[in-house]
Amino acid sequence: MQSHDGFLEVPCARCGRKGAKIHWGDVCPVCREEKIRRARRIGRLAAIPSTIAVGAWVLLSVPPDVTLARIYGMVAVIATYILVRRIVSRIAQDFVK
Repeated sequence: MQSHDGFLEVPCARCGRKGAKIHWGDVCPVCREEKIRRARRIGRLAAIPSTIAVGAWVLLSVPPDVTLARIYGMVAVIATYILVRRIVSRIAQDFVK
């Protein structure tokens, strides 16, 4: 059945909720947001151990008297958290149901 704006109402592939402006086999915006939220949580949980590992490596390998190296190490720890979180959350979006 067509909606009032002329688009076909297509059921969501996940929950079955009918909505306009989605294609056959796609999920509705509510399911998409839930999937993104779950993937972001997985990304955060995966980024924490890797960040701790890089932080421990920087702490143990860089001598305490070299302050510039410590600053670069802190930047590397922050970059590790951001990159791992983003990469894992993007990959998890493909695999989360």
